[in-house]
This record gives sequence, structure tokens and C-alpha cells, in this order.
Amino acid sequence: MATSNTPKNSVGNWCCKSCSTTDEALRYKSGMMENCYICQAYENICTNARQKKKKHAHKGHVVDFTHSEFHDWAKKNPRRCRYCDINDAQYRAVGWETPSGRKLEALGIDRLVDSDYDLDNITWCCYPCNRKKNTDLTPEQMDRLGPILKEFWQEALAELSIDPLFPEFGSVKRARVIGPMPGETQQPLRIRGRRKLTRRRSTRKAVRIKRPVGSR
Repeated sequence: MATSNTPKNSVGNWCCKSCSTTDEALRYKSGMMENCYICQAYENICTNARQKKKKHAHKGHVVDFTHSEFHDWAKKNPRRCRYCDINDAQYRAVGWETPSGRKLEALGIDRLVDSDYDLDNITWCCYPCNRKKNTDLTPEQMDRLGPILKEFWQEALAELSIDPLFPEFGSVKRARVIGPMPGETQQPLRIRGRRKLTRRRSTRKAVRIKRPVGSR
């Protein structure tokens, strides 16, 4: 049987190893993960629960829902950080990293209170907000702090010249071809810096005219 040389997680050939979804919106753009965003989040929840149970034997942390139930919950709850309102595309565009240098790409899960993992006790949360909240702040306190943290990532995108509404287009400082928006029929434009070039540059070399010495 012939085998393909195309990587399993490459565009057009990827599917989640756990749920078999082919939804590109849930694929890790780094290509380093075989799970989709949702399945990886569930795997992280189970891993965290085991680690916390091992560290605090007297204080068990149970995952009170199945993989399928978590998928249903994820589909009903928009993927935005509850506190600072950042979504996956904006999260990826900001370019934040963990202390170990791992680039952040997908939102994680936060427990509202320091208890078991229950569908009524979890919410989408970005890494910085999760670190800020930890177990010291209540959800209500984080709801007040969230708008301030939102200003930080909006400023970070502004410094990169990235539109917060369309972060998937990237920075206009880098040359790239952007296709028409959904519902539009215009041809792609090439963007360089803040200029839109609709004509090709001339390939003719400029002729330099030598002037006599002393002339203006």
C-alpha cells in the first residue's frame, strides 16, 4: 500500500487523533500537536488533576465530566477568556510565551473556585489571567481586573500593527498577500508597510545623469 509523505498534521491532511475532527479552526497552527484545541484542553485538565492529587493527597481534585461532555460544553461556550476577552487568534498574534519559552496559542481552562473540575466550575481562560488569578483572587475580583489586562494585549497588538478584529491577517509591517474577506469578490492586494500596492514595480533601471562639477 502506498504511503503519503505529507505529515499527518499538515494543512488539508490533518485530523485530531482523539476526536477525528478536521476543523482547521481547532488545529494547532504550530503543527506540533496531534490533538485539537478542545481535546488537548481536556488532556491538560486530566493531567493537572492527577498532579494536584499527587501533591495534595488530602485534597483530591476530581474531573467530574467525560471527554464527550467536555466537547459539548466547549461547543456551547465561545472560546474567549472570561476575564480579558481575548480569543485564540488574538492570543496567538500577541506572541506571549511561558517562562520556559513555549509559545502560547490556545486558551486553557480555569477553575472558578479551588475545587474539583466540574462543568459549572470551569471557564475559558488565557495563561496570563490564570497566573494572575491563581487561588488568591475570586472570579469577581478577576472580572474587575480583566478590562485592565485587556488593554495590555490590545496595546501589544497595536505595537505590532495588528488589527485586533482580524489578527489572523498578521502585521502590516510584514509583506503578505491577503485575500478577500468573506462575501467580497475583490482581488488580493499586496501590503507593504502601510501602503497598498496595486501596480507592479517597474523593472527598468533609473538612468543617472552626471552633472558638471560646481553646477547645481
